[in-house]
Amino acid sequence: MKTLNDLVKQLNNYKIYGEFYIDQLGDGRYYLFTEYLSSKVISFSKNHPKWIIYPSLGDMNRVVQKNIMDFIYTTDKEHWFDDLPEKKYNIIIGAFSTYITVYMNTKTNFKIVNVIECEGLQDDKYQFTEEQIEKLKAVSTETWAKIIDLGKVEVKDEKRRTN
Repeated sequence: MKTLNDLVKQLNNYKIYGEFYIDQLGDGRYYLFTEYLSSKVISFSKNHPKWIIYPSLGDMNRVVQKNIMDFIYTTDKEHWFDDLPEKKYNIIIGAFSTYITVYMNTKTNFKIVNVIECEGLQDDKYQFTEEQIEKLKAVSTETWAKIIDLGKVEVKDEKRRTN
């Protein structure tokens, strides 16, 4: 067991708490949730050396608690996030009917595409990671950086939820 997905698979062997899953929230942290308690159990961050335990961990039996704490203390933090997908975002600048104006992510730069249909948002070339958005804002004016923040919309993808 070395990644968060490995931890989730192991914890899902204990059916008493429903499904465990990892989700990334807007703060960039990855959270372990349990369906049964519908709450956060613990959070992990790539950019912060510590993890945070939530009170729901105390509501679980000792075996589950031990598995979670063993994972934290016996695995390499550098590999926890190896198989987790990053959140993706569209940057929508304007909309008219079923057409929108968005940023496009090319291999060499970013550009605004005048009009695409809404279904086009699922195409990878219109999706950005947090890191890419920060790079885009760094080369933009202050006004455009604010527009980018206002137009940032998370791409919802059911495949992101791990089992």
